[in-house]
Amino acid sequence: MLAQMEKKPDVFISASAIGYYGTSEETIFTEATTDYGKDFLSTVAATWERTAKVAEDFGIRTVYTRFGVVLDKHKGALPLMALPISLFVGGPIGTGNQWISWIHIEDCIQLLLHCLHNKKIVGPVNITAPHPKRNKEFTQTLATIKKRPSFMYTPNFLLKTVLGDLHQLITEGQYVLPQKALDNQFTFKYDHLEDALREIYQK
Repeated sequence: MLAQMEKKPDVFISASAIGYYGTSEETIFTEATTDYGKDFLSTVAATWERTAKVAEDFGIRTVYTRFGVVLDKHKGALPLMALPISLFVGGPIGTGNQWISWIHIEDCIQLLLHCLHNKKIVGPVNITAPHPKRNKEFTQTLATIKKRPSFMYTPNFLLKTVLGDLHQLITEGQYVLPQKALDNQFTFKYDHLEDALREIYQK
């Protein structure tokens, strides 16, 4: 399709996920990380980005956005994560040590616009907030905001059933920093989890 366009677009933004990096409890991933993981989500993300590279080959400024867990009250993973807490049966998932790299939906939208308009931004961009949380800390913060207890562990198989292969973003996870956003002077409105969750549940 791009080959047939007489006038090429100024920018092409591809959307994939931080699942590109694989999962780890120790490694810190940034856009400078070149190796992708070996699991299903990593392979899908890497294949998708290779396909999107055709835009780059045409000389179009190409941005490969990699989304973390986007926090929204009604859509995505957050309602599923909040449901057990709302029912007074919430708690960490699995060991609780896995990282959750998250971003408030408002910052998500603004960062995409930043990528669209800032001509210096090319290549991979992590769509995440700068302060990831371990699952047990995320869950405790969420429970505090919702004024619910957080003492029962949620088994991994439950989220595997609901989310399929996407469960890896929550049950395994990765620590992902939005280094390129920070280097390009993007300002996060909700860079800390407590502020993000308070805005979502207490506005």
